[in-house]
Amino acid sequence: MYRRLRWLGLVLLVIMLAGCGGEKETTTTPEVEETGVQQEEQNKKEEAEEQKENGEDEASASNKLIEAAKKANTVNPEIKFREINWMMGAPKRQPTGGIWIFSGENHPQEISNSFNWETKDVLLIQISNEEYKGYGLDIRSLQILNDEVINVLVELSAPDDEKELAPRRYIEVDKGALDGKLLVISTHDGEILETE
Repeated sequence: MYRRLRWLGLVLLVIMLAGCGGEKETTTTPEVEETGVQQEEQNKKEEAEEQKENGEDEASASNKLIEAAKKANTVNPEIKFREINWMMGAPKRQPTGGIWIFSGENHPQEISNSFNWETKDVLLIQISNEEYKGYGLDIRSLQILNDEVINVLVELSAPDDEKELAPRRYIEVDKGALDGKLLVISTHDGEILETE
């Protein structure tokens, strides 16, 4: 029996120790608890300040983007045209630079049979800038700037021969498309070319 009591005592001791070991009794002094609360409050303040700064950074970045925003460039309406490439030899150049609009009623005899004058007009542009003699001339667009003004946007290509001829180009447009309009000839760089 003594053995059983010892054995029972040992089991009870193990059970008690196991039961007591699982629970931790924490005793803190009020100062420690207060410091923990203060630290927690400090952490919350820092987090709030950080969030505020991040929010301000995001707002500042958004404001910068808004300030930098610009309206999309507008595209002027254009008049349709077709460049003329002469197959059987081009008409002679005009004696001076200029802008001519030829119609069924008003055109040089040498181009009488070259166009359908009932539905088309022909625009001839001849540049008079001395520095561009010998250059090629391509028309890129006929931009309608307003009810009265058309910007003829051109591109000059480097001289390809030794001839010092004034750059010129004929184009075909719908009949009446240029009636009563003022024309200005300019390059992509904004240079206004001379035609007189």
